Amino acid sequence: MNILFPRTDPVAWDNVIVADRALPCQRDYPKAKPGRKLDTKSAAGSSGGRIVDKGYDLAKVSVTVYLWTADHFRVWGELVDVIKPRAGRRRDAVSIYHPALESVGVGAVVVESITSIEHSGTAGIFKASFEAIQYQPPARGANASRSGNGDTQTPSAPPVAAVVDVQSNGSLGPGAAIPAAPPSPRARRGGT
Repeated sequence: MNILFPRTDPVAWDNVIVADRALPCQRDYPKAKPGRKLDTKSAAGSSGGRIVDKGYDLAKVSVTVYLWTADHFRVWGELVDVIKPRAGRRRDAVSIYHPALESVGVGAVVVESITSIEHSGTAGIFKASFEAIQYQPPARGANASRSGNGDTQTPSAPPVAAVVDVQSNGSLGPGAAIPAAPPSPRARRGGT
C-alpha cells in the first residue's frame, strides 16, 4: 500500500473530500478504527483458548472540518444537504477521501450524526463534524438480504485521489471536485 506522505502532498492531507466536496481538515484528520470480530473460546479451568475470526467490523468514522471563509460555509451547507440523515428516507452512502481513511480501507460512509457549527477557540475559525459508519455491503451469498427495504444506496463513484484541482497558491479550492473513478469490471457486469 502506498500512503501519501504529508510533507510531500500537504494538499491531500489538509482537505477531506466528501461527496465530491472538498473541506479543510487542517487540524484534525478524519479518524477511523476498523476492527475484527473475534470470538474467544476457552475451556473452564484452563489457560489459553482459541480465537474464532468472524470477519471485519465496519469502521466508525469521525470527521471534523474547520471553516473560516464564506466559501467554506457554503460548501459545508451543500454537504449537509447531501449527508443529513432524513426521517422516513433511505440513507445514501457517500464517497469520502482522505489519506488517513484510505490507509485503513474506508472509501464510503453512511452518516449517523452531524454536529452544529461551533467556534473553535481560535479567532475567526469555526468547526463542524459528523460521525459515520463505513459503507461496505456484504459479499454476495454472505447472508445478504435481497429485499431492498431499508438498504443503503451505493455512492455514485468514489473519488480518485491522484488528481486534484489545485488553486494557484497550492491549496485545494473550496468545493473542488475530484474526478470519479471509472467503474470497476464488476460494476460494469452489474455486480455490486
